[in-house]
Amino acid sequence: MGSEFPSINPAQLLLHQSLAPIVTMTALRSIIELRLYDLVPETGTIPITQLAKASGATEDLLIRLLRPLLASNIFASPNLGEYAHTPVSVGFKQPAIRAAFLHGFDETLPCFLVQHQWLAQNGWKSPESSDNCPFSMAHGGDSLFGYLAKHPEKAEVFDRDQEMEFIGIVGVFPFDQEVKWSSADDVLVDVGGGKGQASRALAKAHPELHGRIILQDQALVLSSVEQDIHAVVKKTMPYNFFDPQPVKGAAFYYLRRIMCDWPDAACKLILKNQAAAMDSHSRLLIATFVVPEVGCDFLTAASDAVMMTYAGKERTEAQFRHLLESAGLSLKRVWQKPGELQAVLEARLQ
Repeated sequence: MGSEFPSINPAQLLLHQSLAPIVTMTALRSIIELRLYDLVPETGTIPITQLAKASGATEDLLIRLLRPLLASNIFASPNLGEYAHTPVSVGFKQPAIRAAFLHGFDETLPCFLVQHQWLAQNGWKSPESSDNCPFSMAHGGDSLFGYLAKHPEKAEVFDRDQEMEFIGIVGVFPFDQEVKWSSADDVLVDVGGGKGQASRALAKAHPELHGRIILQDQALVLSSVEQDIHAVVKKTMPYNFFDPQPVKGAAFYYLRRIMCDWPDAACKLILKNQAAAMDSHSRLLIATFVVPEVGCDFLTAASDAVMMTYAGKERTEAQFRHLLESAGLSLKRVWQKPGELQAVLEARLQ
């Protein structure tokens, strides 16, 4: 029977799989700092001499930084001494992708480096408080969001990171089939909706939602939302989801990629605040990963590993069901297309 790595013994394979991501990430961090993603043309090639002159780095250094990225097929070198983009590297031209990488390297990677220490000091159990977790150990005692509040430039990167649509927004919950809008007061509340990326996508995909969305987030976040959002949403509203929900009896309360950021106790409070505002017709929609009980894919497993560093969690359907019930809600349906990671959980009052 053949082997995927016929010439690598188990020790070599372990070394390769553990070192390769670190080497690749470290090289990419310097590549981003040098803005090589802009200096390399989208089509064609650039000579190393020109790349060195434009970046201010030496030819020798660039060759060494790019070597592991060529081996990983992130950049290409079709001719000796010439470099070109691949579909992977050209993605770094997108601000959201760069932000996701920078947040991962600058804020998350240090958490992984101390995670074993935190776990050993805390009885080898999952973190349950955002104030006491690998992130707080790596970042001077601050929780993730406490740290971001102290470092606006990092918060800006984090907000841009959230714009990256690595999981879909539309096409999961069939608004056009499930909803009969009967009143101008029927609205969808985009809870913690950031700068409106989900609101925009939903309104574009579902014209019946246009002008029926209330975008909620912290006042500081909303202050940087592009003004054309008002052509899409009914209004924007400063709101902290740890406070009571001011919009009563909405048709939908929509939470996208929020539950994963928080431990169970915090999620229970968030959900209770929404439940207290709901009526018998209201539905709570949670757009999220749902961890399969067996055969978990790597992206979902990796996302859960990241969430664990700041006491968040990706959850199974059973864990979501228990969490919803603890907040007075009942899981009615999990909307998910075969083969896709994104799911939408539909809940109502018990």
